[in-house]
Amino acid sequence: MNERIKQYFMELQNALTVANLNYEIWWLYKEKESRKRFVDTFNSYPLFFQTSLHAHFLAMIVALYRLFETRTDTINMPQLLNLIKEMETIPVGKIQKFEREFQEIKPLWIKISILRNHQFGHRSNALEHDAIWERANVTPNEIKTLIVNSKRILNEMSHAWDKSSHAFNLSATEDTLQLLEDLKQMRDKNLNDSTKSDKDYHQGSKKKMSTRDFKIIAATLTIVGAILSILDRVFTPHHLLLESSPDYPNVLRTLGWIFLLVPPLIYIALDFPNLFPLKKKETKLNDKNL
Repeated sequence: MNERIKQYFMELQNALTVANLNYEIWWLYKEKESRKRFVDTFNSYPLFFQTSLHAHFLAMIVALYRLFETRTDTINMPQLLNLIKEMETIPVGKIQKFEREFQEIKPLWIKISILRNHQFGHRSNALEHDAIWERANVTPNEIKTLIVNSKRILNEMSHAWDKSSHAFNLSATEDTLQLLEDLKQMRDKNLNDSTKSDKDYHQGSKKKMSTRDFKIIAATLTIVGAILSILDRVFTPHHLLLESSPDYPNVLRTLGWIFLLVPPLIYIALDFPNLFPLKKKETKLNDKNL
């Protein structure tokens, strides 16, 4: 019997640990400040966090349901108390105290059982989804209260049984926050690297576009200059082809030459380093250099 009672304590302690760990992760996903802090991270992996949120809530509900379920063929706190009563090693007054505490905590457990029995463990066809949640009417603070009080009662029972207690010192909060922070920093770094790459690309494109624009302008001026020269040949009187006069100042010819002369200057300016490369001084190695 003693080994059986010991097994019950270990199973229920483990169930409470699982419930608490999943509650902490689930609450970090739901809590207002953490959602504000990590909203971009959540939105970067939406399906993962939606699934994770559901999985941790479900695991918490299942673990909490085990604590006070009314079946006689499963490990739960009422059955543990019945085993202890059979041993008759604990004063009746303490047994009655535990029974009163069970009754005080039962309303919170009933809310958990509604979700487990009608929404998760079984899907009720008599109630709509919203009706199930409305009927359960459970809050995060109530879930936390159920976990805390269950830990306290179980430790009181174990202390009354063999003067032992369980630390319940495992926590998922720090690890979860670190994971979210790492994902946030990795996302911010990737975003900054991407922004820098885009900026460098556009700056390079801008520089290339500027050179190309100059060449387009030069080509355009060449074409315009050629057209003006042709028009000059067509419309200039024959005796003034090689000279000008006040009556005909050869404006077309002047503009044509200007437009034809500017493009070569542009190309020379663009390719100046290539046209006149600077000679590098060769350094001969000697004993002093070495």
